Amino acid sequence: MALITTSSRKIKTRTLMLVSSFLTITLGFVLTIGYLTWQSMTQKEIVAKRYIQQIAQSESLKVQRQLNNALITARDLGNSAWALKEAGITDRTGLDQLLKTYLSTHPSFLSMSLGFESNVFDGKDADFAGKPEQNTHGTYVKYVDHAPDGQPALHSLDDYNTPGAGDYYLLPKQRKTDVIIEPYVYPYNGVDVMLTSIAAPIVRNGEFMGSVTSDFSLETLQKTIHAIKPWDGAGYAMLLSAGQLVVASPVAAQTGKKWQGRPFSEQVTRFDDPVLKEPVFIAWEPIVVGNSNTPWTLAIVTPVSVVMAKAWHDLTQSLLLMLVSIVVVSVVIGLIFTRKVARPVGGEPGDAAMIALSVSQGTLSNSIPVAPTDNQSIFYALSTMQTRLHDMVSNINVASNSVRTGSAEIAAGNLDLASRTEQQAAAIEQTAASMEQLTSTVKNNADNAHTATSLANDATRIAAQGATWSIR
Repeated sequence: MALITTSSRKIKTRTLMLVSSFLTITLGFVLTIGYLTWQSMTQKEIVAKRYIQQIAQSESLKVQRQLNNALITARDLGNSAWALKEAGITDRTGLDQLLKTYLSTHPSFLSMSLGFESNVFDGKDADFAGKPEQNTHGTYVKYVDHAPDGQPALHSLDDYNTPGAGDYYLLPKQRKTDVIIEPYVYPYNGVDVMLTSIAAPIVRNGEFMGSVTSDFSLETLQKTIHAIKPWDGAGYAMLLSAGQLVVASPVAAQTGKKWQGRPFSEQVTRFDDPVLKEPVFIAWEPIVVGNSNTPWTLAIVTPVSVVMAKAWHDLTQSLLLMLVSIVVVSVVIGLIFTRKVARPVGGEPGDAAMIALSVSQGTLSNSIPVAPTDNQSIFYALSTMQTRLHDMVSNINVASNSVRTGSAEIAAGNLDLASRTEQQAAAIEQTAASMEQLTSTVKNNADNAHTATSLANDATRIAAQGATWSIR
């Protein structure tokens, strides 16, 4: 009994259908969800970058306010000193007291300086040249700092015309604009302190008359920068001077050194951060103080993993929903296929075709698998057809065998009749032969009788002749 099946050689139709449906649905979902997710992630990244830029702007304004406070104080001091001159109060002790008062009211400053061009304030520089508490030129250029006892202490300055050391005076003079001095280290009360100076020029009718500076330690500013955690307590901020010196950084060793990292960009960019050792977004925001043309720059660095955490969470949920949808749709398709195709067929369509072809070729001994409860599938119909055809052929075989047996008996009778006929023919032939022999014998006897007669006649004649001869 032959078993017609292709399941051992090929994937079953049901399995192939389910796998094809699963792959097609998966591909469709992946392309759709992938495209929508890509759009969503792109949009969320754009929104995140905008928010990071806003954070950078907000934090830069805070830093700018601290720097502007120093600038505003310097401007106020310069305007007050010039007001004394215009009021005719040109006593230098008034300027001294003004310096001390401003420093006392701004304890966060390390020092302040005030200087005028030669003979601009009182026209008496020659009278003060070389005198105690005056510089060698007699010009009024002094600074005030905090003495060890905390009280303001005045000092004359002689380096104000020296490039480098006198940049606090020379740069405002050259530019006639507000100036932020590059960070520098200065021994303050015996301790090296990193500080900067914000200088405000005193300009009247386009002419440079003098300069005022506010000097403050960068420690407070550095603490402000270090406290910036831009995104949910993650990330950091970094402050660079106009000359790209690192003012504040999470890496202490970089402070005061030239920035060697990525160049500035007006857009929020993405790169692998060596500090956090992961991809980050970085936003650069200029900090402009007054009308200076040398802005400092604040960098806001945020980890991509934190910024896009919500987006990745949404993506994970989307993927899970996609998987659930794929499974549900695949199960539904599987059920529909089973009810509408697999059950009505009852097996593999290829097997059904092979069974039908085998039956058409006369093979009625195929083993057709049919489920016990199956009474309406194609396989059931094929099995029933084969069974009935088999029964019909069996009946025909029985009838054929009966006919064959009768034919054999008739043939045997014919053979017996033929044998008897042959025997009779042989007997007849034998009789004929005997009659022919008898005829031959009779003929021979006749011939012999004729011969005898002839001989008798001859003897008679001879005897007669003899008698004749005797008579004679």
